[in-house]
Amino acid sequence: MNFFINLMACSQSLDSSNVANNVSNPAAGQSPFASFAPLLVILLFILILYFISIRPNKKREKELKDKLSKLKKGDRVQTIGGWFGTVYHIKDKVLVLKIDENTKIEVLRDAISAVVVDKENEAKDADKTKSIEKSEEKENKESDSINLVDTAKEKADNEQS
Repeated sequence: MNFFINLMACSQSLDSSNVANNVSNPAAGQSPFASFAPLLVILLFILILYFISIRPNKKREKELKDKLSKLKKGDRVQTIGGWFGTVYHIKDKVLVLKIDENTKIEVLRDAISAVVVDKENEAKDADKTKSIEKSEEKENKESDSINLVDTAKEKADNEQS
């Protein structure tokens, strides 16, 4: 824009010193960093965009990639087409999903959009873990009581002899 203003000034006046002053000092009253303000706004916008949308998407993609690498037979998955199935067989890049009793389909590993966690199965696993912990506690209590009985018998035997 300053170029056009200077060009008009040049055409209106034949004084070359006046044109030279306008070209050398177009913004005499402005700060030297004023020309960088629009650039800083754009960079700030890109930074905000990165933290709001790009970074979380990369994190989700990484988590999905980790889950897909750990897929095993019997896992429940959802495809990008909306099909739910259980992993029946795993080939290199292809999964065989069991949709129904007699229905099996082959899909690419990349076509899996989510690994579905059944709340029922998760609850069953939690119940199994709790029951195992309770049985271990009972066994520990029983072994402690047996040890107490054994030590009491030993003391009684020692006192008798």
